[in-house]
Amino acid sequence: MNNPVLLLLLLCLLLPATWLDLRTRIIPNGLCLAGCVAGLTLALFQGWTAFGGSVLGMVLAFGLALPFWLCRWFGAGDVKLLAAVGALAGIALLPRILVFTAMSGFVLALASILLVGPVRRARARFRPRPAGAAELPAEPEERFRLPYAVAIAMGSLLAVLLPMASRMPA
Repeated sequence: MNNPVLLLLLLCLLLPATWLDLRTRIIPNGLCLAGCVAGLTLALFQGWTAFGGSVLGMVLAFGLALPFWLCRWFGAGDVKLLAAVGALAGIALLPRILVFTAMSGFVLALASILLVGPVRRARARFRPRPAGAAELPAEPEERFRLPYAVAIAMGSLLAVLLPMASRMPA
């Protein structure tokens, strides 16, 4: 699949997935299924080799992300979204997508540690207490979950856009 079409399809998949993951922390199954079907269907029109690459990309992305779900580092929607990206991009582009996604996830996790942690602690420190009340026991902090669709979107789009930018005339 040529890169402008791939870029458009990835945008159609990743923008709503990212928006929904940020808002609700849920990536709908229907959206992931539509990405898989679109990737496999378009690859089928390009021939059996492209179709095989799309199937391999989908299965490999799912298989590589599944252990992260089993360790509770990914949500199930993240695993299915990566499978849809693998179906769209195919096996040839998948390693670059996975590397850029991991790098994006690292940057987002580092930013959340540096920004969200201190803000949450400061907010807890200045939380209103009833007058004359003793120090309230600290509430257990709810575990912060990074909406990983953001990292998947950043990594996928970088993997597609960077080679396109290098081919542009100066």
